[in-house]
Amino acid sequence: MDHQLELLLHIRNPWLRNQTAFEQEMKEVLPETYVPRLLPETLDWPIKNKAHLLVGARQVGKSTFLWHLFSQKKTPPLYVNVEEKLFQGWCESAAFFKQDIAGLIPPQAPIFIEEAQNLNEAGLFLKGLIDLKVRNPIYVTGSSSFHLLAQTRESLAGRAVRAILFPFCLRELKDLHVNALPKVQSYEAKQIALRHMIFGGYPEVWFGQNPQRDLLNLVQAFVMRDASDLFKVSNIDAFRRLLTLLANQVGGLVEITELANALGIHRQTVSSYLDILIESHIIFFVRPFLGSAKAEVVRTPKIFFCDNGLRNLLMGSFAEMDNRPDIGALVENWVASELHRQFPSLLSLHPPQFWRTKGGAEVDFVIDLPTGPVGIEVKSSHLKSGELSRSAHNFIDLYKPARFYVVNKTLEESRMVGKTQVHWIPFHLIDTIFADQ
Repeated sequence: MDHQLELLLHIRNPWLRNQTAFEQEMKEVLPETYVPRLLPETLDWPIKNKAHLLVGARQVGKSTFLWHLFSQKKTPPLYVNVEEKLFQGWCESAAFFKQDIAGLIPPQAPIFIEEAQNLNEAGLFLKGLIDLKVRNPIYVTGSSSFHLLAQTRESLAGRAVRAILFPFCLRELKDLHVNALPKVQSYEAKQIALRHMIFGGYPEVWFGQNPQRDLLNLVQAFVMRDASDLFKVSNIDAFRRLLTLLANQVGGLVEITELANALGIHRQTVSSYLDILIESHIIFFVRPFLGSAKAEVVRTPKIFFCDNGLRNLLMGSFAEMDNRPDIGALVENWVASELHRQFPSLLSLHPPQFWRTKGGAEVDFVIDLPTGPVGIEVKSSHLKSGELSRSAHNFIDLYKPARFYVVNKTLEESRMVGKTQVHWIPFHLIDTIFADQ
């Protein structure tokens, strides 16, 4: 092993020489308040002969999650941050890497490879470690699943397990903040939901003193560092303007040709930019529910942001919910992102869709479960008892779902409409949808 590399390893891993250093290091690395994350996929980690991939956007807490895991299990890892040029060179050969770590760490010690998107061939390297039967559990983070997995998806087939970490969702924040007393609980939950709609759930933004500045820093880091340096986007101005256009169109259909015309760039370029934004977990698509070929007409997806805070920054507005002209889009994007984040195990197989007919009827979200579709309508206003839109009635009449939800500002009740149990759910109780799944 090269002397400089060995020196860097011991600087980054002081516990290699002094076991007690790990506990002290964790006091500095881990935040005073740790928010337990909803990642059921990781409950059985480590899995033998698998690489464990934790991906997500910048600054969502991937490193914190893994450091907390290692701290809880009292297993100091071999920490390799491949933003360091020396570590990048070290990770070019799985065989040499395996040889070098022999005797350096015990077999049960995890290997923690951070920011793997900086490796030219992350997939081949990880595949090599698994095929060489490296006994140590391997954990990998990447700020972009696009750069990490686009090159590795095929080579890591059967050799990796994967989890996606998003900014805090409402349920995670309620578990942390909400008081046990029922009356206080309801008030606190409402306040958390309202703040979450405006500033989103990035950890630094949520706990920081200046959320607008922190969100601006996140956007600048993504646009200037990831888009420019990592993804080699040459037209940064068009990329930035695309982000702003999308922020103004949340909940709308994605018309790539219209976006290209507005930006003055090729349609293929817009498609490639959208791929980057999706795989970097900045935006996501909600595709149409096609339950009846004669009824549905729309086949174009809708666009949403994974975090309301980023969307509001790009909109240039952090006004409170009741003082916004875009209140409908604001709430719909928040509900979409909550569905996207809160139920990863359920919705990875049954992602949210939307329903629209030739006659103009529309339901905001449909979860197509094996037991039948579940409709979710989003209303940004106060509703009267039993108030249900004509579109909701049309959907219920056509599909006769067992359940239908109306997410709204204040109304909380349930009643039967035909054979469908309709639930009116206030915003701050959205985490109760599918809680029994």
